[in-house]
Amino acid sequence: MSDFDGVPNQAKPTTMPERPTKGAEIGSRLRSRTNKLSDTARESARLRGMQLIYGNGSGHKVHAPSR
Repeated sequence: MSDFDGVPNQAKPTTMPERPTKGAEIGSRLRSRTNKLSDTARESARLRGMQLIYGNGSGHKVHAPSR
C-alpha cells in the first residue's frame, strides 16, 4: 500500500506566464549583441567598463580601494 493511496489528484492551477521584468528584457537584448563579439572586443569592452566604474581614464592600472 502506498502513502498516496486515497489522495485525490489535484489539477495544477493554470496561471499566465510571468511577464519578463524590464531588466530581463534589457539583459536579453544586450546578451544577443555581446554574444557576437570576438574575444578581443569583449576584453576591450570589459576594460572600458572598469574604467567607467573606477574612474581611471588614463588606462593605467590602479588599485581599487577596499571598503
